[in-house]
Amino acid sequence: MDIQERHICARRGRDTRIPAGRALHVQELHGRYDGPFHFHTTHGELKLTYPAMQSPFSKENHPMPRRPKISFRNRSPKKSGKVGRMTRKTRPRRPPGCPISGARSTPTGDTNASQTPTWMPTSATASMGRTVDVFTNLHDPILKADLLCYLLMLKEGGVWADIDVRPLQPVSKWIPEQHRGKTNLVIGIESDHHKKSVLPGVSPHSVALAQFAMFTKPGHPVLQVVVERVLDNIQQLMESKPAGAAITFNDVMTTTGPYAWTQAFMDYFKNVTGVEHNGDEMDSMEEPRLIGDVLVLPKDSFGWLPHEHTHEIDNPIVLVQHLFISTWRASHPG
Repeated sequence: MDIQERHICARRGRDTRIPAGRALHVQELHGRYDGPFHFHTTHGELKLTYPAMQSPFSKENHPMPRRPKISFRNRSPKKSGKVGRMTRKTRPRRPPGCPISGARSTPTGDTNASQTPTWMPTSATASMGRTVDVFTNLHDPILKADLLCYLLMLKEGGVWADIDVRPLQPVSKWIPEQHRGKTNLVIGIESDHHKKSVLPGVSPHSVALAQFAMFTKPGHPVLQVVVERVLDNIQQLMESKPAGAAITFNDVMTTTGPYAWTQAFMDYFKNVTGVEHNGDEMDSMEEPRLIGDVLVLPKDSFGWLPHEHTHEIDNPIVLVQHLFISTWRASHPG
């Protein structure tokens, strides 16, 4: 499997994965992500180079590398047909604020439009102008980081983890054997309020699904829904806020955060199963549950907390620990 080098630009406690040399719209969005960056390079552990929904995740087809490598080679053939090393001319443009330029990355391919469900927004793949406009005019860093996360995972797929997420088990352990070959996206539960609303009057759901860590194929339909929803939410928020008004904690949670994220998944679950979902069916869940092609992990897998857990942290079911550093909270009242 070809291991791709990736950039990670961390902004306000969130990883912003920027594959170098990608399509113009990703580069343009990257260039428009204003504000100071902390920059370093790393590699993607899994690079899924096939269109989404065509073949499920498979450990056999896409094993986890034992010793990941970083490549700075330019694999684009020269006129002679040979493959040469990356030169200064072929290096991708350095993003503003980042101290070094990056390495190459290969396209993942586009999702077959015929595989998109009829309930999907028809504008999901044809709204680049709108996306750039919203992104350009959005100046709140946490809303911007959330939107960029969803855009990149929709386009690129792979593994995402916020910068304050501590890995406890390898990604190869995220999908149990019995669910391999059927899973196209992995998410966890951030909070479980046991059949009571996680935030009365704001969220109708009894769980909040985690968006600080995920594993997905590129082009997954639910991520297209997430992007469209978030764009709508941001536009509505901006229209309702007086000039200079503060973005509150609840604004973040409902516009781009876990509540908006959870709503999109509940709608997706309803459409693939024909059954209404509100989180009650995930109450005190002890085993991973496959809903359609989305694997939902138990709360302790992603949402383990020192004061609230069923298993000790060294239990294999606990895959990551989210440290909830939340540096953005100070600038978002509520």
